[in-house]
Amino acid sequence: MGTLFLLVLAAFLVPLLFRSPEQVRNALDMHIPKAPAMVDIKPEPVISKDDQQSATQTIEEDHRQISEQADKALAAPTSPEADKGASGGRSEPDKPGDPSPVLAGFTVQVASFVDEDNARALVARLKEAEYRAYLQKEADGGQTLYRVFVGPDIRKADAQKTRQTLADDSRFALQGLVRTYVP
Repeated sequence: MGTLFLLVLAAFLVPLLFRSPEQVRNALDMHIPKAPAMVDIKPEPVISKDDQQSATQTIEEDHRQISEQADKALAAPTSPEADKGASGGRSEPDKPGDPSPVLAGFTVQVASFVDEDNARALVARLKEAEYRAYLQKEADGGQTLYRVFVGPDIRKADAQKTRQTLADDSRFALQGLVRTYVP
């Protein structure tokens, strides 16, 4: 085994030791070619200048026409006589819009009861425990249900946290459902 090792070692080292200086110089001589000449390529525009100018002019003309029409519509005088003549003398009173905005949010439904007294008792217990509980009456298939909710919360994550708090509360241990709040 030792002899084999010495033979392999000699096979690698002997050529290194007995090389001539010319062979060493040729092995280390490296020729790096010069960098190729780069040709600058100028990209042609996707849209010709003539097309671009005509498109810009068209857009400006359209913009001017629209702004003129808007100015005319705003400047058109509206007289009460003209309004009465157009509507035949009858003017309908303006209907006021709904002053309350549509509320969005999430709430936790904790229970549904057929008996209203049971639902009210649960709402009272939840309010004593400082939960924001409320009751909704719904008709479902000819049967009246009283649903007890806790909330509402703006974010769904807050409603889910409330649901988990109710589930962990030993006084109630209610497994609720997170639902969209409908006022």
